[in-house]
Amino acid sequence: MKIGIDAISLFIPAHHFPVRSLATLRDLDPAKLEKGLGLRSMSMLEPQSDARDMAAQALLQLFEENSIDTQSLGRVYLGSESHHDGAKPTASYALSQVENALGKPGCFNPCDVVDLTFACIAGVDALLTCIDYVRLNPGKTAIALATDIALYEEGSAGEYTQGAAAVALLISENPRLLSVEAPVGVGYAGVEDFHKPLQVFDKREIAQDLLNSLGLDMKADWSKAQSSFWNNPKSTVATHRIEPTFDGPYSNECYTQRLGEALARFEVAAECQWVQHFDKLAFHLPYAYQGRRMGSQLWVNSLLHSGSLTELEAEIGPYIEDADWMKKASKSELYKAFVSSRMKGAERASGEMGNGYTTSIFIALLGIMAQAIEEGESLDSKTQGFFAYGSGSKGKVFQGTYQSQWAECPSAKNLWEKLSSRTQLDPDTYLDWHRQRY
Repeated sequence: MKIGIDAISLFIPAHHFPVRSLATLRDLDPAKLEKGLGLRSMSMLEPQSDARDMAAQALLQLFEENSIDTQSLGRVYLGSESHHDGAKPTASYALSQVENALGKPGCFNPCDVVDLTFACIAGVDALLTCIDYVRLNPGKTAIALATDIALYEEGSAGEYTQGAAAVALLISENPRLLSVEAPVGVGYAGVEDFHKPLQVFDKREIAQDLLNSLGLDMKADWSKAQSSFWNNPKSTVATHRIEPTFDGPYSNECYTQRLGEALARFEVAAECQWVQHFDKLAFHLPYAYQGRRMGSQLWVNSLLHSGSLTELEAEIGPYIEDADWMKKASKSELYKAFVSSRMKGAERASGEMGNGYTTSIFIALLGIMAQAIEEGESLDSKTQGFFAYGSGSKGKVFQGTYQSQWAECPSAKNLWEKLSSRTQLDPDTYLDWHRQRY
């Protein structure tokens, strides 16, 4: 029995901010961002909305586009790193919104509802656990949600990789779009490349800092403070910031290591060489060219291990294990052709959307599908490779096979039109929205 993705719905915020405009704002070279990283624009969500609202919109769209029997729906799992609540699942907020919109209060009552958190791979974790559920429960369906807002400090090295999106995936037997098969290769290590830590501040230090900035002294009877904040007996206040603390170069290193480990385990279990095995490749893309940049080493390793370096060596010279030779390999015409044939559409979609954290690999998938529809390429029975990564860190490699109705997916058919119809923000509005986001 085939199990996999029966339908996908993508929610794209209605506004965007061009990367070229950000480059001007930050006095950066736009060519470095556009040609070097493949960036074009960043999806921007209105500050009064959040990840809950995006998930609800994607899920509502899934219901509007498909006939879904909630009595057979047994699981709704959501992956995110933009959670609103430390206890109540983000998924439950989204489901309540959808129940109200559908006019069917309690329609998700039979469902197991869970949030998953593991940086950018949580959406894939939700997908794969939902697939396992359907496989073990014949006749049941499940929904995997992914929703995230990627926001970085102003002027930081991550600011130009911002974005926001949500996806909803219906998982069923005999899927119309993509069957997902075993095995799944995994690589994990507890590393310190990316954090959104709980930050603790002393209230008296906050007050003193404010008074100092105003040139005043702090002489007050705190017991008389008419404020639930200042007269609370706790002397500190803690908060989570949506903007992460990160080490970009180290995260790239972890990305390559975890995916290399996951890929090696996948190849052993699947008894294949991935370069020959996968027709298309969907990477986690924090920026559009991340897959091609990090994937070049994996590609060379595969050619090396399979004894297939002859054509590459004819172009750039005999194999030498050093950085210069690897750089030549990554810029070779052979590798460019490989990237174009396997990732075309994924980079285009990512470049226009920006970073979607847990959603980015699914945006890459929809980009591949949209490009194939636009160019009249048939994906029937072709093998889709997934290279998922989450900081902290974990990599997963798995595969899917396109089914006969893949080209009927509305979110793929309408992707380029939706992206082109967004409203462009001016720099002042971008800054205002950024500063309103907690």
